[in-house]
Amino acid sequence: DMDMFFLFSTSPGAESRQGVGRSLFTDAFNKHIFEPGVPIEGIAALTSRDVFKESGDTMVPWQYSSLKEPFY
Repeated sequence: DMDMFFLFSTSPGAESRQGVGRSLFTDAFNKHIFEPGVPIEGIAALTSRDVFKESGDTMVPWQYSSLKEPFY
C-alpha cells in the first residue's frame, strides 16, 4: 500500500494556461515548496490560491491523494 500525492496544474478537462514565457503553476509551486513546517496539502493549497488569482480566477489546480499521514 503506497501513499501518493499528485498535484496537477489545472482541473480535469481544463487546459493549463501559461503566463508570458513562464508557467503560472510552476512559479506558484516553486514559491511555496520550501515553506518550513507546511505539509504538502498546505503547499498545494497555497499553490492553488496563487494560480487561481494569477489566472484571473480561471485556472484551478487539482490534486489526487492517498496520503494517510501528513507529508512535509
